[in-house]
Amino acid sequence: MWLRSQFTCVLSVTAVAVCLGQFVAASDKLGAFTVTVGVELSCPSCASGLERRLGRLDNVAVVDIQPDEQRVVLGATSGTTVDLQEVRDVIRNAGFVPSSLHVTVVGFVVGLDGGIGITLSEDAVVMVVAGETIRAERLSKALGQQVVVRGTVPIEATANEDVLHLSEFEIQQ
Repeated sequence: MWLRSQFTCVLSVTAVAVCLGQFVAASDKLGAFTVTVGVELSCPSCASGLERRLGRLDNVAVVDIQPDEQRVVLGATSGTTVDLQEVRDVIRNAGFVPSSLHVTVVGFVVGLDGGIGITLSEDAVVMVVAGETIRAERLSKALGQQVVVRGTVPIEATANEDVLHLSEFEIQQ
């Protein structure tokens, strides 16, 4: 399972800016966990089937199919995460090929054994790893502050290898 406990979830954050449009703007509140998957959506009825399948995943509160942008945006139930391996599997089993996987997290920066984490709730913590554009020291200076963290996860990673490479973060005022 992707999120095992408060201190064992490892998610590292990558160096690609994420523009999630109006959906994320409405979800930039504490506990938000949003996944954007790049995927070619040329068949409307197939995209509709994909929407139904993704909506059945644990902790998925919103599925927004965006065919013009060639992406699917998933919003997790506040304070929870979505199993990224399950997302990949559902997309592939529906006959699509994911091309990118972006994650946005809103929470508080905390120190964890061996790194820095972002808490979404008492039960959900995401460990982040700074990417090339963000130095780890910069993120560690934000301890105790609410932040929005954005990054990517490798498409071919397995559930145990999901690493979110930090591309950007901003401190919330």
